[in-house]
Amino acid sequence: MQTESSGGRHIEDLTDAELGGILSDPDTGKPERRTVATEIARRRRPAADQRNGVILAGVDIPFGDLVVLFVKAALAAIPAVLILVVVSVTVGVVITAVVSGNGSR
Repeated sequence: MQTESSGGRHIEDLTDAELGGILSDPDTGKPERRTVATEIARRRRPAADQRNGVILAGVDIPFGDLVVLFVKAALAAIPAVLILVVVSVTVGVVITAVVSGNGSR
């Protein structure tokens, strides 16, 4: 976070009266009215030329750690699969009962 100051005070501590009024937009040079909140948001936002993307070239994970990760993921998936089976069987039984019409005659 930038801590630009005015007279030894942080921008977040300035009041609307100290910061407000007609100010010049540094990007366009046009005058505009700003409040403390809009000025803080503007100063925290990176400029268009400062936005850098990240390109991941590679990941170096030891084989043993990768095996442990996949084993943990497989063990963690078991309860989810059991819940899906119970829900699927329940929905299947309800649909079968509705379609076959058991008990309606």
